[in-house]
Amino acid sequence: MYTSSSQSPGRRRPGKRLAALLLTVATVAAACGGSGDDASEATTDDSSAPAASDDIGEDTPDATTGEEPAESDGDKTDVTMWSRVPDLDIQIEDFEAANPVIDIDWQNVGHGGDQYTQLRTAIQAGVVPDVAHIEYQELPAFVAEGALVDVTAYGASELADTYAPGLWANVSGANGEVYGYPWDGGPMGMLYREDIFTEFGIEVPTTWDEFAQAAVDLREQTTDVFLTNATPADAGWWTAMLWQAGARPFQIDGTTVTVDLDDEPAVRVADYWGGLIADGVVSADPDFTPEWNEGFNSGKYATWIAPAWAPSFLQGIAEDTDGLWRVAPIPQWNEGDAVSSNWGGSTLAVIEGTDTPDEAARVAQWFTSEPESTQLFATEQLLFPSTNALLNSEEYTGTEVPFYGGQKVAEIFAEASANVDTEFQFPPFNATWYQFWTDAVGPRIESGDLAPALTETEERVIEFAEQQGFTIGQ
Repeated sequence: MYTSSSQSPGRRRPGKRLAALLLTVATVAAACGGSGDDASEATTDDSSAPAASDDIGEDTPDATTGEEPAESDGDKTDVTMWSRVPDLDIQIEDFEAANPVIDIDWQNVGHGGDQYTQLRTAIQAGVVPDVAHIEYQELPAFVAEGALVDVTAYGASELADTYAPGLWANVSGANGEVYGYPWDGGPMGMLYREDIFTEFGIEVPTTWDEFAQAAVDLREQTTDVFLTNATPADAGWWTAMLWQAGARPFQIDGTTVTVDLDDEPAVRVADYWGGLIADGVVSADPDFTPEWNEGFNSGKYATWIAPAWAPSFLQGIAEDTDGLWRVAPIPQWNEGDAVSSNWGGSTLAVIEGTDTPDEAARVAQWFTSEPESTQLFATEQLLFPSTNALLNSEEYTGTEVPFYGGQKVAEIFAEASANVDTEFQFPPFNATWYQFWTDAVGPRIESGDLAPALTETEERVIEFAEQQGFTIGQ
């Protein structure tokens, strides 16, 4: 539940100062790219969701303070929000109608690394956006830099049951802090070509052992199709694989970081995929290239181990396969388990240095939890939901998708969202570890000898972390 801790200040307009700053930042952003993962561009009432989140902006007394909502009397507060999500006009209009004392100044300053470069420059200049769109894997870095407001002061701790547990874990600190509001998620599943499976007698695999055998069986019958593609350079995908296997590459305790990139689950993942690549039964093509896109359209790949934003993405690149795809849970390492992980997804975070943290928290909470807002984001901007209310909504999960043969695609991924391992942690230097992993995997991908890449990456990460002043735990 949103709780205001102070009165709204008078109207302010930071947008012009920010716009001027961005002109200066433009050349910096062009020269200093980031490696943040940009993949995550993708309601009915639920009695289990806290009613408090529905109260935001309603013409009822605040449930915590008992105060009536302020009427607009011309004394408004501007909240600047940076987000790359398109077509926010409707949600902004709805918010401002429900909250007449707040105006939102929405700015799209770029994706991933470009935005993060500009955000850090804005922070250094002391002219910050009030709210910023930040991916889960990048959140710890901004926390370590002291760039984010702990929004528990504005009632965020009462929202734990509002959001999917795996996403809530990603925004929560070790001592109960909350550094962002989950906006969308990317729980993992498996997209597969039902027609190819049928033609070659492949059963839908439920375990990774079955998946490996299916890869061999398929390749023995045709050289035109691989069961899947294991991308060599996308650290976001590899992270999701490590996460789902139970790896714990990073454990964070304040400024102490324990690094264990070559633990048993991680080595198992590296040996598994490296073995399939070496045996020639899965491909190892770079992803998100025109050639990779065409591979799905032409039938080169029979599956995609992918997150919840992938089904809509696939429809755009594989139009010739309309109606041929289906969705299943991600295969498991242990038969009978139901463990998933996330690839992608993002938050709205309140930036340290804002003059209006109360109003900024109100905006971030409303956009990520208000039922009509989240419904629109799921159906119009195709963000996969973060709220339990929508994930448990039959109206949403029961939608049949013709591209997937009329299957209820969201239902599969909603279940996966509930099964995301909540113990996984991203490091406070995620872009660097992603780059080190990509550097280490590239030269080894053809041989399939990937386990040494884990050790090499760990050594480089430890050296970097120590240079940045972190203590390395044992």
